[in-house]
Amino acid sequence: MRRCIYIIIFLLSLPFQGVTQKYVTLEQCYEWSVLNASAFLQINKYEQLADIKQLEALWSYLPKFEINGKVAYQEPVMSVGSSDEMPLPLFPIFPNDSYQVTFDLTVPIYDGGITANTKKYNRLTSDLDFAKTEITLFQLKERISKIYLSIFFVDENIEIINLYINSLSADIEKITSLVNNGVMLKSNLDVLEMEKLKIEQQRIEWQAQRKYLIAMLGEYTGNDLNAAVFTLPEVTVVNTELTTLRPEIEAFTLQIESLDYQKKLVSGESYPKLSLFATGGYARPTYNFFNVDFGWQYMVGATLKVPLMNWLKTKWGNDYISVQQQLIDLQKSDYEMNNRIQMLQKLADIEKYAQMLEQDDAIVKKSDNIVLTAKMQLEEGVITVNDYLKELNNQTETLLKQKLHKLQLLQAKIEFNALKGNL
Repeated sequence: MRRCIYIIIFLLSLPFQGVTQKYVTLEQCYEWSVLNASAFLQINKYEQLADIKQLEALWSYLPKFEINGKVAYQEPVMSVGSSDEMPLPLFPIFPNDSYQVTFDLTVPIYDGGITANTKKYNRLTSDLDFAKTEITLFQLKERISKIYLSIFFVDENIEIINLYINSLSADIEKITSLVNNGVMLKSNLDVLEMEKLKIEQQRIEWQAQRKYLIAMLGEYTGNDLNAAVFTLPEVTVVNTELTTLRPEIEAFTLQIESLDYQKKLVSGESYPKLSLFATGGYARPTYNFFNVDFGWQYMVGATLKVPLMNWLKTKWGNDYISVQQQLIDLQKSDYEMNNRIQMLQKLADIEKYAQMLEQDDAIVKKSDNIVLTAKMQLEEGVITVNDYLKELNNQTETLLKQKLHKLQLLQAKIEFNALKGNL
């Protein structure tokens, strides 16, 4: 079933390979990264291993056909004689050498349920391998979402820096005019130009960071994303219940179930084993004990084996497996508790950032008014350039926080959905 799902994902994603379109979404990055991951390529290998294991288990229940041969020499041999140690005329002289070639057939009838339970155990271990692969791919999606949102965070920083630089350029132009007219000292102009150079350096740093993030996302997705335009995802939290469908939960469940079948396999070693057999061939001597010539022979029958001393070993084995199950169940409980705690944290973050965004608009308006007043005061010589830059920096920080709060709210929603197993 999982194999079919991943094949469908592969087929649906084929049109997007190569990134010929301009706009790229987070969902597309998820799909491309999964298809490009080695874990995705391992799925088919796990399917092959599962088929091989099932064939091996089935083989143990099929009839066994063998050809056996035997040559022997023994001393002494049985002899039937009279009181004076002379052979009786009615009995042959038995040879020291013997030969036989037989065709042997064994048909298992009941093996204590070992074959049936082995097939079920192999299927569960195969499902567990798939679940571990799904964990790897799910964690990969979580990394992709962090990189994807980091690109937007960098873009917002670059955008605000550009606004800051544009504002400084306009201020420099005005101050230059004032300096040329002898109204303001040139040192004020030097301070603005130095600030602009510092901000341009910051822009270079953010541009380098963006280039790195794009390259990293390209490595994960296997696509060239340098020319891509990323679209901000729309994420909603529909269900706020503290339950999860993450693949880790399924892995814990499969581990416990597989240990149940391990118990059955251990117990099966103590159950009776019944099989039919048939053997026939050419031998000397044959089953006719008094015929010392070569001849044909055959035998058919049934074999019953009842282990008498395995019950204690079986008990110890089952006790050991029970303890393993208890440990895994405790680990599962711890994981679920930690997951619930993280979901509570993300719900608190969602509420926090939503409330902060409601106030951000008012804060930005106040900051704009303060900067506008400071600019007028600078031109009139009421405040220094450093005082003005302080207010300009506060405005930039206010705008950045507003953008950051929007991205943090979006990230909190994505991470909450991821904790619930929805990516």
